[in-house]
Amino acid sequence: MLLPRQHPSLTICQGGTISVAFNVTNALPGEKFAVSFNIVSTAGAIPYGTLNNNASFTVGPFTEGAIFAGNVTLQNIVITSQTSNCSVALSDISFTVNPKPVVSIPTTTVCFGATNGTLTANVTSAATPFTYLWSNTQTTNPVTGLAAGTYTVTVTNANGCTGTASGTVTQPAAALAAAPTTTSTSCSGSTGTATANATGGTSPYTYAWSNGQTTATATALAAATYIP
Repeated sequence: MLLPRQHPSLTICQGGTISVAFNVTNALPGEKFAVSFNIVSTAGAIPYGTLNNNASFTVGPFTEGAIFAGNVTLQNIVITSQTSNCSVALSDISFTVNPKPVVSIPTTTVCFGATNGTLTANVTSAATPFTYLWSNTQTTNPVTGLAAGTYTVTVTNANGCTGTASGTVTQPAAALAAAPTTTSTSCSGSTGTATANATGGTSPYTYAWSNGQTTATATALAAATYIP
């Protein structure tokens, strides 16, 4: 005789599986059983075929997508002894497939050697609120105080489903430096120039001279010290 032993959870996350176990009494040594059923979901009835096992079967994973979103039912479940050909039908098993959070993290850039980077996890999922756990153990979103590197976040929604993503904080290959060149002013007044030759960092560069000019080359300069 075949009897259902345990009922699966009524809620799973996308990508999860449903496991059903049943008790077998008076089974012959080494007896095997065939399990057949239909999956009924938003896509209609899907014949699952036949599974061979001793006392349980697992169906899934129910992957992301419209086919297995929302309510799903296992119907016409029949377990048949492959030895005696006796069979028993189990009641329908209905459950909900909850969506996993979909996570994306835009790349950000810090100055060379800096540790003030920020990454923000953008999450799509209906089941708010979300909790966050980053690979550096922070639990906020955005995550702050980051040096250059790659960081992974695990996002858990209100249904207990999780999604992960990785984001990168980049930095220039070298620190920003500026080596100025100057020309002498004439005796008659403000005719000097000074050019800031920038290297490293990330171009394009912006300039702010101590006299208010904002181009790479400051012009019409009198004799004085100017800082780019």
